[in-house]
Amino acid sequence: TLNTLKNTYGFGVSEVPRLDVQGIPVSSSAIREALQQGNIRQAEMLMGHPYFTFAEDIEKKDAHCLSVRVPAEKMLPKPGNYSGQWRHENIQIHITEDQHMLLYFGLEAPAAVNLIQHPIYWKSL
Repeated sequence: TLNTLKNTYGFGVSEVPRLDVQGIPVSSSAIREALQQGNIRQAEMLMGHPYFTFAEDIEKKDAHCLSVRVPAEKMLPKPGNYSGQWRHENIQIHITEDQHMLLYFGLEAPAAVNLIQHPIYWKSL
């Protein structure tokens, strides 16, 4: 279709060859599927960068735990337990349903304003 329309509307068309990473075609569908399966390593490999999110709504549960909601447009891995990192601190991430997760910190949980300003990274397992 684009090749047919290019002369009429005066634009060029360049075909970009498919990109494969370790034999897997890179696509948004493949990345979503990896996340739905909880396969962080594969999602990161296909994206070409670490998987992360930012917090939106935060509620402190106790000295070591924060309840966090992430933006609706960010796809989270399937519900379950994951290891992660916030700044340089190792954390545990428990994902529930509907864009919600619990973050468990070894030391005292940070203030909400600090959490919003820095991304939360999943560790590739």
